[in-house]
Amino acid sequence: MKLTIGKKLTFSFLLLAFLVLLSGGVGIMILNKVSRSTDTVAKEKVPLAHSVMNAELTIVEVEKSIDDYIHSSSGLADKEKNLLAKLDEFDMWLSMLNYGTSSDKFKKSNSYKVYKKLGLDIIVPKGSSELLKTINKIVKEGSTFKKGSTDLIKAHNEYLKYSVTADGKNYDLPSYLLILQKYQTDWFKSLESVVVSVTKFEKNTDPAKSPFGIWINTYKVDDETLNKFIKQIDKYHIKLLGYAVKINNEKEFKGKDKYLKRNRGNIARINKYLDKINADIEPVYKKLDAAKTEKLSALTRSVNEINKELEHLVKGAEKEMATALQKAESSKKSGIVFLVVLTLAAVLIAIGLGMFMSRYMTKSITALADVTKLIAKDDLKKKVDISSNDELGALADDTNAMT
Repeated sequence: MKLTIGKKLTFSFLLLAFLVLLSGGVGIMILNKVSRSTDTVAKEKVPLAHSVMNAELTIVEVEKSIDDYIHSSSGLADKEKNLLAKLDEFDMWLSMLNYGTSSDKFKKSNSYKVYKKLGLDIIVPKGSSELLKTINKIVKEGSTFKKGSTDLIKAHNEYLKYSVTADGKNYDLPSYLLILQKYQTDWFKSLESVVVSVTKFEKNTDPAKSPFGIWINTYKVDDETLNKFIKQIDKYHIKLLGYAVKINNEKEFKGKDKYLKRNRGNIARINKYLDKINADIEPVYKKLDAAKTEKLSALTRSVNEINKELEHLVKGAEKEMATALQKAESSKKSGIVFLVVLTLAAVLIAIGLGMFMSRYMTKSITALADVTKLIAKDDLKKKVDISSNDELGALADDTNAMT
């Protein structure tokens, strides 16, 4: 096959073009590889780490909500609602890690409703097999924790059944009875003073409007003995205030003093039944306190276990993030090195081809020029030594034919 100089030059340029295209193609492949590694970090590892962090923060908020709930004396309904909402939010983060936000299992779960309610749009992939081992442990312990939280709420609600709500605050029954006794003591002292001074008693004498009356009429508890004592208190409380009205109606000290003495008896009877209530309620509160303490201890153990596993999960997520970043960086570095090597190779090949073609053509043309000069001097003995199968070879053959 005859390879002309044009074909040789064309082949050389095509080879150079191929090397340039190869370098470009390899560069694009490297960029894609780096891009995929970066996407893995951005679309998978970062959302995973974000979800793990939020799960950790939510469990802290749950602990605070529990503490706030069991130690608050007002707004308990809202606090209970907030606690349950935080528990659902914790479940949501675990479900996101366990199933991935795009999975049907997640979208059909209650956690998806919480996800939508919170207005989240973060796309979280399913955790890696290594992370899932820890996630499943947390999910299992999370179920125990949620049940423990619900049990604690129930135990606290049992405790609250005996509590008294007044002025927007919750009081345990013994504490509120002390408040009532203080009010009653102050009230009776005022009554005594008006009897001595033979003046009109200005304090409340309406049973329905007194703190005792309000408590008696609004306090509802499923305890037969307690209700029996309250009924007796109500009876003597009505008499107490009724005699106060009679004291006001009496003109003379003697009449006022008569009803005052009777009221001392009513006060004593009321205090007797208040003491009975305290004696009756004491073991109930002890039992309820013990139940709350037990539930709280179990919950604390569960929280500690969850926090321990969450620490493992955080470390695992951080490790995967670091590995992904390292992989991306490694791909970038190796790609750059490979691209530089390939580019240098292309440059060296281009230089080599250029030098080869230049040397070949220069040598051949010089040889032809030398023989041509000799022919011009009628020296026909010299032959041109060019054996290439191209235009220069043909020209050499023609020149040799003249000698």
